[in-house]
Amino acid sequence: SQTPLTLPDALQLAQRNNLFLKSAKLEQSYYEQLRGSYLDIEKTLATWEMGNLNSYLKDNKFSLSQSIQFPTVYKYQKSIQQTDVQISRYQERYKEQEVRAQVKQLFYRLLILLGKQHLLQRADSLYAHFEDKTMQRFRAGEIDVIEKGTAQNQREQIRSQLTLLKTDYQLNLHTLQFVLDSFPDWTPVADSIRYPLAKIPLQQLPQESPLVILQNLRVQLGIAHYQWEK
Repeated sequence: SQTPLTLPDALQLAQRNNLFLKSAKLEQSYYEQLRGSYLDIEKTLATWEMGNLNSYLKDNKFSLSQSIQFPTVYKYQKSIQQTDVQISRYQERYKEQEVRAQVKQLFYRLLILLGKQHLLQRADSLYAHFEDKTMQRFRAGEIDVIEKGTAQNQREQIRSQLTLLKTDYQLNLHTLQFVLDSFPDWTPVADSIRYPLAKIPLQQLPQESPLVILQNLRVQLGIAHYQWEK
């Protein structure tokens, strides 16, 4: 019942299903919709009065009033909303990078655990054969109870390691299922447990990092809020 899963398929599932990415996209859409609301001018107020307003004669009074903020208020409100939109975009990009990194980490961790499990199962088979031979020699009187107990203890250690490894594997599998928001019994499949790292342009990395850009935008947002309140 296990379902094979390659790394490209896992990354596509995360891109499509991950709840944190969906939340980031909704937040970006929210700020996009608010983009034009910076020009918030109050409604025109119309009033009409009739009666003895100034003398014993009946008068009619009609008036219109309009409240408008100082122009720089709208300028900085627009700056705040534009910065909010940019922040939401880079938050989505940063969250996408985080999710991709988490998927890769979990995927290759599961591959390594599967490799360890195969080695331990092979060792368990060898120790089982060794234990059988030891019991035969014990019955024949060739060895004492200490050597027999040593053989049994060595196999129990392997079994204990297998139990812990399986628990660790299930924990990481459940975490991957949560990140992908998809819950089949996945089994990672890859040609190698080594992940090929691309060369990173270290000189351009700080300037192009979404996290660095995001922090700079938050500084700009703070300045815009200060100017608006001032």
